[in-house]
Amino acid sequence: MENDNNKKCSSEKHKEVKAISYCQNCQVYLCNKCDIFHSELLKNHHSYKIDKDIPENLSLYCNEKDHPLKLEYFCRNHNKLCCGLCLCKIKDEKYGQHTDCDICYIKDIKEEKKSNLKKNMKLLEDLSNNINESINKVKIIFEKINKEKEELKLKIQKIFTNIRNEINNREDQLLIETDNIYNNKYFKEEFIKDIEKLPNKIKKSLEKGKIIDKEWNNDNRLNIIINDCINIENNINNINLINDKINSHKNDDSLIIKFYPGNENEIKSFLEKIKNFGKISHNNFNINTISKILDKEQYCKSLKNWIDPNKDLKFELLYRLSENGEAFSKIHELCDNKGPTLTLFHIKDGNKVGIYTPLILDNKSNWKNDMNTFIFNLNKNQKFKKLKNDCSLYCNSNYGIYTADFGNDSIKAIKLYGNEINSYYENGLDILPNNRETKSYDLEEMEVYKISKIN
Repeated sequence: MENDNNKKCSSEKHKEVKAISYCQNCQVYLCNKCDIFHSELLKNHHSYKIDKDIPENLSLYCNEKDHPLKLEYFCRNHNKLCCGLCLCKIKDEKYGQHTDCDICYIKDIKEEKKSNLKKNMKLLEDLSNNINESINKVKIIFEKINKEKEELKLKIQKIFTNIRNEINNREDQLLIETDNIYNNKYFKEEFIKDIEKLPNKIKKSLEKGKIIDKEWNNDNRLNIIINDCINIENNINNINLINDKINSHKNDDSLIIKFYPGNENEIKSFLEKIKNFGKISHNNFNINTISKILDKEQYCKSLKNWIDPNKDLKFELLYRLSENGEAFSKIHELCDNKGPTLTLFHIKDGNKVGIYTPLILDNKSNWKNDMNTFIFNLNKNQKFKKLKNDCSLYCNSNYGIYTADFGNDSIKAIKLYGNEINSYYENGLDILPNNRETKSYDLEEMEVYKISKIN
């Protein structure tokens, strides 16, 4: 029975009133009024205040509603104590929940529970010893991930700040270039202001000329008259220049200067690229969570970079030596015709090597050619690509896996064959100096994964 301070009174009249006690005989919650009445009427019933700890003897009684009986039985199906009403042959919402279960007396499970208790105590001791270390590791991982998150956000902000700056700079450049082209090829806005003044300028020069003409014989003002004549001549020259410019543009009402791209579809396409620029990619290279061989983060990073650094990778375990056995037929049954594969070998001396191929494995006894197949040594962080396009992958029902052959005199290969799956590697571990020396290594573990590339 739960010790719940939020329980309401079981009485229909007081169902919204908070309960203060519980009667284990009646199995009802009681508010203050009901508790007073109940304690006077049923003095022999066992009740307790629910704001206090549950009394120990309460655990002797069944927790089910309307089952005011002691717990005497154990249900193995549900790992639960139950009373006689729980075993009742009448099945409804109140009774008979465990009628069809494997039932025994509580005393019959004493030794079993005692044995389980010892195991659980040992488990709890181990957990107690390791939990703080595990918590600290999780905290360190969380701090590392949080740091990486903030660094990634800063990187994104920096990239988009640079993009915005470049877009703004490009806009400013094009606007300045537009002004310069129009000003040089056509005219500046000041020219319109000048030509708007032109009629008045002509009128004033004409009026001035009439005044000079009347005073022409006044020798006392000759120097002023001559100077005014010079000003009129300069004005006329300026007027002629402006007028020539007007004549050169007065019929030029079609502009040939354009901005590209001007096509609506091109602009829309460019905007879509901006709209979809950038991508948050969750690295799905989670093989380390299922592999018994990959125990270092650097191994996973190296494999991803070697296989495809630009796409997320999904891994499906096809075969594991320790789980599926050594039979070659089993390897072919589980790994053939599954698409690109990654094979990992854990040598008993600690070295870890392997093969990646986008080719399809089968047992048809033939060579397949591909330049993207490669072998690798994780301990040395070395990848060896093919030197030529032939002899990439050999499929045969008598071979446990296949041969990756990388050249002639400078052969570098991993070949697994023979009667034992852990029997043989050809040049696989040292991946090799320039000779045909053959070495054999015993396997600790071997795994084959199907690889799918996401997006």
